[in-house]
Amino acid sequence: MTIQRKSIGLCIVLSIVTCGIYSLYWLYCMAEDVNLVTARPSAPSGGLVLLLTIVTCGLWSIISFIQGILMLTMTQQDFENKYVLSTSTFPIF
Repeated sequence: MTIQRKSIGLCIVLSIVTCGIYSLYWLYCMAEDVNLVTARPSAPSGGLVLLLTIVTCGLWSIISFIQGILMLTMTQQDFENKYVLSTSTFPIF
């Protein structure tokens, strides 16, 4: 599976036109892409991120975006210590 390039401008336009429904799809795709890039075994799936976003009225999406940015900017050693070698089943930050 490969990661497709996404246009932020198109996402904004489609989110407005669909009254926010496309932004939920975009969130799902972004969570799956981060999981694909990081190959973290305990990562929440895109479906779980979407469900938690709906249940928490959008707060979880903010947390998952911050977490994704942190994961993608970590060094390999820091990433392994925090997410691969960690005994926690669901590390947030």
